Amino acid sequence: MVQTVMPFIISVCRQLLLKCHFISI
Repeated sequence: MVQTVMPFIISVCRQLLLKCHFISI
């Protein structure tokens, strides 16, 4: 179950990082 959840968490983290990056700019 962890293997199926990890990719989803990683994708969400990436989207959040991108949003923060654009906001900081």
